[in-house]
Amino acid sequence: MRGAVFLLLLVGACGGARQPPPPPEDRLLRQSAEAGRLALEAGRAEEAERQYRNALARAWQGDSAVAIGATATGIAAALLDRNRPREALAEVERAVAELRRRAAEPPPSLLLAGALARYRLSDLAGADAAASEVLGRGSEDPEAAHRAVFLRGLVAAARRDAEAVAAARLALSGAEPAGFRADAEELAAREALLRGDAAGAEAAAGRAAALRNEALDFRGVSRALALAAEAAERQAARARAADLYFRAGRAAFARGEPEGRLWLIRAEALAREAGDRALAEAARAAARPPAE
Repeated sequence: MRGAVFLLLLVGACGGARQPPPPPEDRLLRQSAEAGRLALEAGRAEEAERQYRNALARAWQGDSAVAIGATATGIAAALLDRNRPREALAEVERAVAELRRRAAEPPPSLLLAGALARYRLSDLAGADAAASEVLGRGSEDPEAAHRAVFLRGLVAAARRDAEAVAAARLALSGAEPAGFRADAEELAAREALLRGDAAGAEAAAGRAAALRNEALDFRGVSRALALAAEAAERQAARARAADLYFRAGRAAFARGEPEGRLWLIRAEALAREAGDRALAEAARAAARPPAE
């Protein structure tokens, strides 16, 4: 999810003239971490991982618990963006264990990365427990706590617990900026589907897709389009569902996301049922590996 890029706050504010001088700044660490952040925001996850690993190696040199936690979070975020949740989870667990050996608490953002990795690995209980731990430390990192609420809503939707989805949606109501408002709209769509309101779900998913686009969260755009497609399909609107699945799947497949191919296969099937041969062929072509 790129909406989950974690900023590394490694440099303290400068003091006034009568304040003691700040400690020396580790410029190599800061430069590597900043390069990783910029690469991740630009969609260059492989480069981001490399830069964050350079920063982590530097953090080990200084034996800084804060820097180790921050750079490990960046590595996990890059691995998640590369669709490698198992490796991301292993990275999180290694860093958490190292920090706790020295009686240092891992940052909430690191725990959140682990929760998301567990969710992508279909470990709903583990994801929910990790997200709850992040929420318990919400005052330390309000943004991570917000994302944890959203993740718990996704877990609740996977468990078909409409009441828990509604509770998460209400907790996010009125949130800013666009990415946070998109979270609430996506949960509204999932809740509506669980309650049998397919038309309401499609409308909410469409709003979520627009907000995700505004926030440049393209993985989120695809997820919202696929959610709208599911809602359209439940209304027996095969042509509309096929188009939505195609748009979601084409972008996701190009990014290497495993859901992309499944959405394109569904788009092809629905397009054939709707008699749209051109769209069916486009979906089939889009699902081919690049070498074909």
